[in-house]
Amino acid sequence: MKSLIQAGDYGLQEEKRRVQVYCDDVLVATASEVDRIAFEELKSRTPIGSVEFTEHILARLARTVPGQITYPDDLRHFLGREVRTGVFSNADGNEFVKPRISTKEFNGAIKAAVSERVDPFAIVYISEFVPFREEWRVYVYDGAIMGMSRYDNFDTEPQLERAVFDMAMDMVGEWRDAPIAYTLDIGHIGDRKLLLVEVNDAWALGWYPWGDMTFPNYWEMITARWQQIISG
Repeated sequence: MKSLIQAGDYGLQEEKRRVQVYCDDVLVATASEVDRIAFEELKSRTPIGSVEFTEHILARLARTVPGQITYPDDLRHFLGREVRTGVFSNADGNEFVKPRISTKEFNGAIKAAVSERVDPFAIVYISEFVPFREEWRVYVYDGAIMGMSRYDNFDTEPQLERAVFDMAMDMVGEWRDAPIAYTLDIGHIGDRKLLLVEVNDAWALGWYPWGDMTFPNYWEMITARWQQIISG
């Protein structure tokens, strides 16, 4: 198992540590050092790092960055809110905005709270803000749920966790053109009501060390998705 870890502090250090223990061939490099790695060698390694780092590798491999799958059409009825596409300047200050094309343009947030300088004509997703009380990440690989992790390490009542699993199973069954690996982020807004927060593609993803998602399963799914991307 061959990995390529981004050098420096990009967050999710536990994932980085696990990769170094789990993989038998680990290379640590900066983005500029990636340019000096032979093409076939680079192609053989699964990257662990930021969106920007991974996009740099894709450019080096002459591969296109996958399109966004944040709100798949098949799953929109699980959102519980209208999500529209528009330009940043058209969103109200109290609406939630998220980049539609470039994930690194800014972090999704209530428009009035966005700290980055954003092009007024940047294409974004716009929706009402939903205050989620708890959130789970459900890891899906090849049509099967591999594990679930909360965004924190607090306990969850078993009935609510089962409801999250059941909702995720429904979404897996309804999404017809899903990639081989992805995550479903599901949020609880109270009174046991669950909504789809967003979907994340399984590259530059991030492994959460709590819950029942094991690192070997995580490695298997991100490696499979990476091979799907660079072979496409």
